[in-house]
Amino acid sequence: MKEMRAAGANLGKLYRALFGLQSTLQKDLSDSDYDLRHLLATLPDPLPPPANSTIRATRSVATDNGPALAVIMSAQLVPLISGLIEAAMRTDSVRASLEEGTAEVKEMTRAYRDAAKKENERWDAEKDSLKDTVSV
Repeated sequence: MKEMRAAGANLGKLYRALFGLQSTLQKDLSDSDYDLRHLLATLPDPLPPPANSTIRATRSVATDNGPALAVIMSAQLVPLISGLIEAAMRTDSVRASLEEGTAEVKEMTRAYRDAAKKENERWDAEKDSLKDTVSV
């Protein structure tokens, strides 16, 4: 994660950091996480650079921790990042957070309905008392 933050606007460094993250996650997953490991193994590569692009580099694009692919546009990383999002969505912690959030939203909705009902009842009572005072 530090490498991703340090990459800044350098898309090549960001891609190499993502590639390293993918490799690390594949190694760290247990055998019970076969589906997630398989999903990480089949993450798509970034799209190739556009045909009309010119790549100027003073250093070699290839490094020890990643493939030699020039990433010059953020759109090239969309398939890889969407694959990582899909992989993250399949984890138990994300599922638990989503279920927790759903329960919180249901509770907040219930509280809102109760508060709205009380306010409507209060307003109806106040409206009736105003009618009584005006008609006298």
